Amino acid sequence: MAGVPRYRGQFLGRDLGLAFVDSELQIRQGVVDRVAALLDALESDDLKGESWECFGEYTRFEETCEHCDVDVPRTTLSEFDIDTERYHDRRDRTDALKSYLAGGGVPIAGERYLDLLEAGATATKTFRELEGLLTHYATTDVVPLFELADSRPFEEYA
Repeated sequence: MAGVPRYRGQFLGRDLGLAFVDSELQIRQGVVDRVAALLDALESDDLKGESWECFGEYTRFEETCEHCDVDVPRTTLSEFDIDTERYHDRRDRTDALKSYLAGGGVPIAGERYLDLLEAGATATKTFRELEGLLTHYATTDVVPLFELADSRPFEEYA
């Protein structure tokens, strides 16, 4: 994919830069639309109800995994070269003290990621690190989710 044209570090036109960003976002939106259509067509097997019935209401995914001896990998912040210090003010106190990315930090990291995408800064180290962080976080629940589904009935672990 070509970057935004520059000459001696200057954009060759704000409109050209905005057109590039708009084109990139339209391509990504097309992917998002296709994935959403696929997910809408699939049947889902929501484990929350069974978990709450067995372990109590508002039992989190990670807690259910713990009850069922299913390991959930963490997205450790120190594995990514991202300045997380500035995120602490925008995360709740509990999440800010964690050494791993928790749910409350995802919107903050995601917002920064989207800002960089919109600015066309996809070749920057920060963008790559944020993409890696968010990708790791999103994929770490997939294997445990299937392992958890295979662990049913949960009553065996209560």
